[in-house]
Amino acid sequence: MDEYIRKVTFNGTKQSYFIGTCAATPWVTVQYVEKLCVEKGFSLLGFNSVVMPQGYIAGGGTQPKEVNDKILKEAEPKIVKLAETIRDKQILPKEQPGKAVMSKLLNPIMYSMMISAKGFIVTDKCTGCGKCEERCPLNNVKLINGKPVWGKNCTHCMACIAGCLAEAIEYGKKTQGKPRYYLGDE
Repeated sequence: MDEYIRKVTFNGTKQSYFIGTCAATPWVTVQYVEKLCVEKGFSLLGFNSVVMPQGYIAGGGTQPKEVNDKILKEAEPKIVKLAETIRDKQILPKEQPGKAVMSKLLNPIMYSMMISAKGFIVTDKCTGCGKCEERCPLNNVKLINGKPVWGKNCTHCMACIAGCLAEAIEYGKKTQGKPRYYLGDE
């Protein structure tokens, strides 16, 4: 997302709010947001996060649907309160970050050594529907001869795997047999 924000020219107000999603804590995301706001000349009116279902199937996997539904239900009041605060042009309450070790130490290692599109495979269950291509936020998946092919620009969001209705996409053996979870059009 930060790459997108850096590239886009924003017109109008420079006041901004950032809402992140996370599985437990936003770690030190607010520090990245503050830096980005300085670069873009934005006035940060607040950063906050909403706990959402874990979607990184290549890591710890996803939770059962019932657990995810509960997480979503529990998030609703916070989402409403954040939306009201923004609507009323109020400053968001400052959220305390988690321990910095996760973001500052592990993310650079993870991104340099583990985040790659090389491990994606498509099985014979693929119907060529193109949902993986459509759902990739980085336009990294292209259908070639009716099958997905991954480029080099991958952030491991797992939308291609989790959103595949045929469950035809895997990330090597790391995702085999794990439940998929995708909150979107089905």
